[in-house]
Amino acid sequence: MIDNISSYTRLFSFGAGNAVGLCLTKAGPWPEAEMPLSCLHPEERRYWEQLKVEKRKMSYVLGRHAAKQAACSIAPDIPTADILIRPGLFGQPVLIHPELANRQVTISHTERLAACLAFPESVPAGIDIEELLTEERAGLAQSYFVPGELELAMKAGLSFREAATLLWTAKESLSKCLRTGLTTPLSVYEIGRADVTGRWVVSSFAKFPQYRAFSWLFKGAVLSIVLPSIYSHEPPDLYRLLEPGWME
Repeated sequence: MIDNISSYTRLFSFGAGNAVGLCLTKAGPWPEAEMPLSCLHPEERRYWEQLKVEKRKMSYVLGRHAAKQAACSIAPDIPTADILIRPGLFGQPVLIHPELANRQVTISHTERLAACLAFPESVPAGIDIEELLTEERAGLAQSYFVPGELELAMKAGLSFREAATLLWTAKESLSKCLRTGLTTPLSVYEIGRADVTGRWVVSSFAKFPQYRAFSWLFKGAVLSIVLPSIYSHEPPDLYRLLEPGWME
């Protein structure tokens, strides 16, 4: 059960008219009756009520909460319950509100964490957050990687588990950016290079040089954001901006 929910929201931009809202949300156990359901649109509330698995109900609210906060960082006067997020043809979230035309969101969540970017359609973006893979899951994930990819990430100073988790989140972020999801072999999203830049890891893609992945490693979790490489703007330094210990 969950007893609290807290969010970190940040607005950054890629020039005039290209504002991007970022929201990270985390939760501890809260009683079902006290879930922050007020953020849900009536259609979302009806969907939530049909969910049978408690963990799925929790993660759904957590993800929607993060998405509404990210969207409202761009348009703060819109009530969150007026914003509808529907699944698209491939399951991608589609943002629906007349005052948020040409804006979309990309969402990721675990049982306890959620992350969202709200972005203009002119700046395609993808996000993924994962709790650090166990040794067993990291070993299984390795079979989906192109030979040499893990070594690239580990040369950047990452452990085996960190490298596997980072690669997975970077690939999934790109798949969301391309709106394919993980419906193609992961080799399509091959990492060509991984470098430590400042306090994050920047990865480039062998087959998609027009995109870059920015990844942060926190205690027990990895967050990756994919943005067009044409922009030289660096992402916010989350280690500096987040409250001490927030991602713990």
